[in-house]
Amino acid sequence: MNIAVTVKHFAIAACLLMLAACTHAPRNKAEIANGDPSMATIYVYRAPSELARNRAFYSTLDGKPMTPLAAGSYVALSVPPGRHQIVVSPGPFGYNRGAVVQAQAGGSYFYRFETSLSDDRSYFAETALARRDEAAGRAEVQQLVRALANFNDRRLTYPRTRYAAVSDVTAVPAINQRGRDGYQNWLRQRLPRAFVVASNGGWYATWGMGVTDIPGVSDPATRGMQRCAARADVVCQVYAINSSVVWNPLPVSLVQGERERKAAEAVSAVLGEDEGSLQQPQIRMISPIFSQLLMLSLPSGFKPSAFEQATASNYIREAVPVGQTVQRWTEMITVTGVRNLARNREVSPEAFGGRIADGFRSNCPASYAFKTLSSGAVNGRDEHVFVVSCGTRQTAYGAVSESTLIQVIRGRADYYTVQWSERGAASATPLPIDMVHWLERYNTLAPVKLCERVAGEKPPYPICINGPGQGGGTAI
Repeated sequence: MNIAVTVKHFAIAACLLMLAACTHAPRNKAEIANGDPSMATIYVYRAPSELARNRAFYSTLDGKPMTPLAAGSYVALSVPPGRHQIVVSPGPFGYNRGAVVQAQAGGSYFYRFETSLSDDRSYFAETALARRDEAAGRAEVQQLVRALANFNDRRLTYPRTRYAAVSDVTAVPAINQRGRDGYQNWLRQRLPRAFVVASNGGWYATWGMGVTDIPGVSDPATRGMQRCAARADVVCQVYAINSSVVWNPLPVSLVQGERERKAAEAVSAVLGEDEGSLQQPQIRMISPIFSQLLMLSLPSGFKPSAFEQATASNYIREAVPVGQTVQRWTEMITVTGVRNLARNREVSPEAFGGRIADGFRSNCPASYAFKTLSSGAVNGRDEHVFVVSCGTRQTAYGAVSESTLIQVIRGRADYYTVQWSERGAASATPLPIDMVHWLERYNTLAPVKLCERVAGEKPPYPICINGPGQGGGTAI
């Protein structure tokens, strides 16, 4: 049974008591028409023919809410000369996009929010807030209707998920210790309540029917999402409502696309710089493993081949920091391969990863911890990414804790794993899995690529370095 959590029944009473909060009046003073020639006008809009979800998109001006944008609608903002930031957020379906406007007196500026749907049509594969020239923008806006300020959308519901128990503070994705403290405090607040997370580690806790943070908006989930809409280049998601978790991990392909976009921006930013001034803190480690080459970015300070061994069916290569050994280490990066396992279509990356996780669990049943980061297709290949941890594990030099990020990859014929392990002080209880920390580790290893082997090609395998391969990306 698909159980949905909704807060609309809490909002009905507030709507009756505060009728003005449920009208379509502008909620941002900049939306009030102003004929002052010393002011500038900014138009933000969505096209009517856009293949998009019916929900209106959250939007902000200089961090303050403005009318949500439905498809085929616009807002006109009267602003003083100077610097202004506008952000449009498609909620949990794609990345917020923003633009900085250097407004001049009497000027008119037009920005269109553009999207393209993912292959499964569940998310927006691409989002952009595109500047339009005045002639084109004015012609497009004339075909639209002015957006209505309906902040408290009664249709919003959030399906309950099985990601975690609402009381599990360590399960909240991407937040740091301050965020976990905030979530713990949120758990003590009265209903209705909502906890919103952003893909960059931001978080927004709201509760009760009070509207002190965003006047006119009574729904806690809407208030949290609207506050998150002030941030550009993040995805905003409701993590929990009332006493239920409603969060799902973002598709890997969505985040990978964003990572590639940012990488392209970074390349553009350094074009023309002296090549000698660019630092290369990482090296490419490429391993020929059975039918394919596997490439990853090895962090600086690691020895690429502290240990390497291959049999007819298995491969392993280990790297440890300079000055450490494979017998005594604090960190280790491991690459493995299992020959021909991918030919068995009954073995999925999740199932293969489950076998590895079971091995951890058997070593430390009392202090075992597990968390999935992502699962799905990335640039034409299937992978499963998770973290496993033992609070206490016995070694030749005593008891330690050991936590490992594991990326399971199904290749054309073989299975591969890329692992980053860390050891620390032993703990009798399970260690909290810090999602921010492990996502940083995962991103440090990227891009992880599988490339086809070319007969006669020798290191440094230019086909893998220069070719597209099957690339890996960020986790959430």
